[in-house]
Formats: sequence, C-alpha cells, structure tokens
Amino acid sequence: MFKVPHQVYTAEFREAAVQRVKDGQGVSAVARELGMPMQTAQLAQGA
Repeated sequence: MFKVPHQVYTAEFREAAVQRVKDGQGVSAVARELGMPMQTAQLAQGA
C-alpha cells in the first residue's frame, strides 16, 4: 500500500470554499464539488 501525497490548498482556494459555505451551501457539497476531503473543508471554515 502506498501513501497519498498531502494536498496543499492556496489561501484563496480555501477562502472561496468558506465563502460558498457561508452563502448557504453545505460543507459536504462544497467539498465534493471542489474535490477536497470534507474534513479539510470543515477545518478551512474554522480558519
């Protein structure tokens, strides 16, 4: 088994994801559309 490399998201990308959640989209929907893990989207929302 191999390890998946850690994905790095730019600050702008994270801010756009957080803004979409604040605009009313669900965290899971935003994460799925952007191709990021839901946990990462939740962490970005708190940042």
